[in-house]
Amino acid sequence: MAKPTIKPKLPFLLGEPNNAVAKPAAAKDNCSDFQKLMNQYLAAKCSTKSMDMEEVGDDHCPCSGSDPSKSGVDLIVLVDASGSMGSAWTAIGNAAVDAAAAAIKDCNANARVTYLFVDSRDSGFTSGVLNSVFTQSHEAYLRGIGYAGTFATEQDSPPKYNSEQGTEAIIDLSKHFDWRKGACRSILYVSDEVLSTSNQRNVAASMAATTTAIAAAIAAKVTVFAHFLGNGTVSFSDPNRPAYASHYTMLATQTGGIAKIDTVITVPTKAGYVELITQAICKGCGSPKCEEAAIPKIEPCISIRWGDSDCDCMEGDDHEALCITVSNCYNNVTFSNLRIGYLIVVDASGNLAPSLPDGSPSSWIYPTGPICFGDVGPCVDGKPGTISREAVVINRGLPPGKWFVRVGMVCFDVVLHYAVEQTMLSFNVCKN
Repeated sequence: MAKPTIKPKLPFLLGEPNNAVAKPAAAKDNCSDFQKLMNQYLAAKCSTKSMDMEEVGDDHCPCSGSDPSKSGVDLIVLVDASGSMGSAWTAIGNAAVDAAAAAIKDCNANARVTYLFVDSRDSGFTSGVLNSVFTQSHEAYLRGIGYAGTFATEQDSPPKYNSEQGTEAIIDLSKHFDWRKGACRSILYVSDEVLSTSNQRNVAASMAATTTAIAAAIAAKVTVFAHFLGNGTVSFSDPNRPAYASHYTMLATQTGGIAKIDTVITVPTKAGYVELITQAICKGCGSPKCEEAAIPKIEPCISIRWGDSDCDCMEGDDHEALCITVSNCYNNVTFSNLRIGYLIVVDASGNLAPSLPDGSPSSWIYPTGPICFGDVGPCVDGKPGTISREAVVINRGLPPGKWFVRVGMVCFDVVLHYAVEQTMLSFNVCKN
């Protein structure tokens, strides 16, 4: 008597009584179909949940979405405090305050907005700044929360152009500002000058300073927004203005923000800042995203052996069996689905072996490819994991000299064997 087939009945998947996921017309009773159904069912169910447990610690998952009402957003509006900005401070401050209020209301953001100017030892800026919301330098603010220095804006000796060192101030704030735990971090920098006017004011120095600021902002998970004004000392006739403008764009886009570049002289208005500040506040956490893992270069070792004895010689008219071995010298890695795309004979310059008068190659390797090796396991007890395959090199009139086998398109997946510490997620229990 044949053994009966037992089919488990899953009401919650098959529509009895929860009909969130309909039964496929021709479902197969295997693990793959079951997992698809389960994934669909739970994805629909979990999307209805409204409360998030908070991540414990400073490292946050890059897949976390953005809800500024829950996570909070810290935004610093930072301005160049040089004399050429005097007529713009008040307009910038008023426009930024109005735009921030509108953005906070629009997305119900739990936002903290701080208004600072780049530290300056030039007394000429004081009256203009005090007539706006920018009443404190970034260095004074950081000292007030307990950071004693040193500051990136103090690197020049003797100090010069301290009020215009935007990139240096961004570095200081990225590293040392009192960012709220779990809050998203944004800086909006506004200036009419080169991003960094240190003792060397030129395109190369600005580029170097921009690159350093980008690295500091990314390391601190700070998104930078920028506005390059059109009313400053870098005139539209300056041949270097496009290069300086590109540095503003780089600083913003490479940290996840956006840049506004003036092409004509304008007076800052609320409308002009709505997009920048709305992005900085309402989308300060960014959308769920994919990040590239910082994985070191991991490659298999490939060796080729041939010859039946030490005195064997490969001749211009010859054929020899090649033994191709792939080795894995890592003890925590498997090279999965490894294959070699092609094997060809080339000279020292990478040129193919010459063709014969009839057009046929003077040397070729069979099979050309692909050659599949499957999975190459990890190194165990000092012995690398190895897999070998055979090929044949066929020479027909190959000129004497030194030749090379190019091993091309080596494709594989790296399976890393990790043991990571547990993740802590917190929740609060209310009184009954």
